[in-house]
Amino acid sequence: MSGGRAATATAFVVLAFGLSWAVWIPLALTGTESPFKDIASFGPAVAALLVALFDPDLRAAWRRRLGRWRIPGRLYGIALLAPPIVCLVAVGITEALGVPGLDYNDPAQLYLVVPAFVAVLVLGGPFGEEPGWRGVLQPALGHWFSPCRAGLLVGVVWATWHLPLFAIPGTPQAQVPIGLYVAFTIGLGVIYGWLADRSGDSVPVAVLLHASSNTAAGVLPVLPGDAGGSLVPFGVVSVVTISIALVLLVRDPPRWRRTPSRWCQPNGS
Repeated sequence: MSGGRAATATAFVVLAFGLSWAVWIPLALTGTESPFKDIASFGPAVAALLVALFDPDLRAAWRRRLGRWRIPGRLYGIALLAPPIVCLVAVGITEALGVPGLDYNDPAQLYLVVPAFVAVLVLGGPFGEEPGWRGVLQPALGHWFSPCRAGLLVGVVWATWHLPLFAIPGTPQAQVPIGLYVAFTIGLGVIYGWLADRSGDSVPVAVLLHASSNTAAGVLPVLPGDAGGSLVPFGVVSVVTISIALVLLVRDPPRWRRTPSRWCQPNGS
């Protein structure tokens, strides 16, 4: 990664953390639940916009990634269907183990999944995060690392960015052990890296995967608050996610790669 691009990527990370943590850390220190925590989740997207304003090459490539909808249909299928399938498997295993207290939504209100998906899409993280993590940081690291290894590094940054949320009441993070969540998020970063490589760094498909993941975990009793306090469903989801990530890493080229930077390739990746 050239010095200029490395500086821009570093500036993005600093801004993403600064914008979000400026809101989250006071809430975490005071143990305050506030709707501002959702607004602060837009830190990565705002950071991406700010760094793009000062880097013409990045700005052009970033805009193409934001508009990259024409990708293989199977990738949309993976993004939309894989998370609920994994969550259903986790809930099924939990039921088979006889864990009591699973709180299911009324099947007659299944139609509410659509507005829930839209709400999650807008305020639950996807729109606020993916233009940054997968629109800027993943391609930047992809200049040096193979896709899944770049995704692994993005996952580390992504997991670290979430840390203040563990001390804020009412967040999903506050319900689960920090170590398990961090491992899950890093594994998820590898999967996003694989998807980014297959889709030409499409931000829309990353947004849909993020929205599908968060919606499935909210609609189904995956988190302890909906699973009678049990960590089994989230634990199963985490194990499956980490296992998939390990397979992808093993199959990824076991080397650093020095390819022409994808930051501003003429094909728009």
